[in-house]
Amino acid sequence: MKAAIIVDSTAGLTEETIKFSNVYQVYLSTIFEDGTVYADSPDETLTKDVYERMDTEKNLPKTAQSDTKHINDVFEQLIQEGYDTVFGILLSEKISGTFHSVQATS
Repeated sequence: MKAAIIVDSTAGLTEETIKFSNVYQVYLSTIFEDGTVYADSPDETLTKDVYERMDTEKNLPKTAQSDTKHINDVFEQLIQEGYDTVFGILLSEKISGTFHSVQATS
């Protein structure tokens, strides 16, 4: 059995864990009222920018689940790399559509 793990970007993985060859992340997005979209990223500078902007905005931003094309690309990569088992650790379907996107893509 060759197993991979898929998590969404809310998992808060350490840099050490992200470097494991069988760990893959799908990224959620933050969308501000003016339409600006920030994809979640391990880049601490980007994360800081998002939080600083949240402090200055009149309304809180919305979030969006990971793009289905990105999820599909991750599964295609897993197939090409010979994985036959995938474990998904994702936000609850009650608060995010990511679970359904992954389920529909797999």
